Amino acid sequence: MKKPQSFLLVTLALLFLAGCGSEERKFEFTKTEVFPMLIDSASGQWEINIPVIVKGYSENRDGESYVRKVMFSVDLVTPSGENVPNVFEELDAATEDESKPDTRMDVQINLMNAEAGEYTAKITVTDQFNNKKITKDQKFKVK
Repeated sequence: MKKPQSFLLVTLALLFLAGCGSEERKFEFTKTEVFPMLIDSASGQWEINIPVIVKGYSENRDGESYVRKVMFSVDLVTPSGENVPNVFEELDAATEDESKPDTRMDVQINLMNAEAGEYTAKITVTDQFNNKKITKDQKFKVK
């Protein structure tokens, strides 16, 4: 009589665990905005601020901690079409006590003698644990 009850208990436990499996999180941008600010009109110096928020990156467990490694990089396309690679590149590596739903990087770019017109910031974020990449083009104007 105990065997059918044990079998039923084990079967229910396995079904519960299968249903509770972690679903894969979608690696995506949740927010990007560009805030160009004129610093010096005589020299045409601009500061470009781009807060970038992403979610769905991988976290590795290290004991009771969660480790993330997310690389943020930005290439810039000028109004004349010139591609300026790696104007910003920074690794967000952290160990947290709990899993985080998203991470933020405050991208800051200084443009000296900036030509007027529309620029494109080509934002690339790479999850270093699984090499997944997401990209987004963000346009902004300098006057």
